[in-house]
Amino acid sequence: MKLAQGDGAILDHIVINVQTRLDAGAAAYRNLGFSLTERGHHTLGTSNHLSVFQQDYLELLGVEAGRPAPAWGIVANAIGIQALAFKMHDADALYRRLTENRQPASPPEEFSRPVKLPEGTFDAKFRVVGVNQSPVEGVHIFFCQHLTPQLVWRREWQSHDNGAMGIAYLLLAVPDPTRACDAFAPLIGVEARRPIEGGFEIEAGGVSMRFLTQDAVRRSLAPVLRAEPRAGVVGLGVRTRSLNAAAEVLARAGIRPAIASDDGIVVGPDDAMGVVLEFVA
Repeated sequence: MKLAQGDGAILDHIVINVQTRLDAGAAAYRNLGFSLTERGHHTLGTSNHLSVFQQDYLELLGVEAGRPAPAWGIVANAIGIQALAFKMHDADALYRRLTENRQPASPPEEFSRPVKLPEGTFDAKFRVVGVNQSPVEGVHIFFCQHLTPQLVWRREWQSHDNGAMGIAYLLLAVPDPTRACDAFAPLIGVEARRPIEGGFEIEAGGVSMRFLTQDAVRRSLAPVLRAEPRAGVVGLGVRTRSLNAAAEVLARAGIRPAIASDDGIVVGPDDAMGVVLEFVA
């Protein structure tokens, strides 16, 4: 049963919760070589910065003192990746399909945020459908319809000193990789799963989603993690045009990679707001 059939199994963006530390989050990701949009303010009460790639983007989401209490409780969760958003083209149709298949979902919700451009200020508008019973412990799943995509994917925001081009993979720590993968795959319209060491992998529009046991994650990230990984999205791979460019950015910022090889450069969660972040060629 492909609940997202017709919308495509394409990752739209990931949400990195920074709580009240928007300034620190922005500084951390700029130090890592990412270009960021100016701070935006949602009508839902949250604030953000985006790092925009060719097909997807990273969102640093938090709250500012003095602004209305946010309607989205995710910002009360731990710092780190707390949500995954997948692309959709018709929020109403998707919501009907989800509910018809007895998949608990939130009715479509519309919100916006002002975007300042040289030619004026415009409202970036979105419609989202949330999955109320996430198939993955520790991560919120929702679908995002961009009503004004031209206010998000702008060329001037897609150039990054570290050469970043897009999200390559997500590393998820789960108690039972088989069960999590089998529950998640149909939701985004994917059938095939591939065995990998410690778990399984599925592909969402060119992004590898790797479901591993928490023990397997701990072993693979032993030089990086100091404690047992929490359930949820632990790691993020970002594809870069040049590992040398990424390495030079880190050196200028005084960031020492936790792991460096010809295949990738890994920085630890202390340098990436709770995320194990790898640059891959």
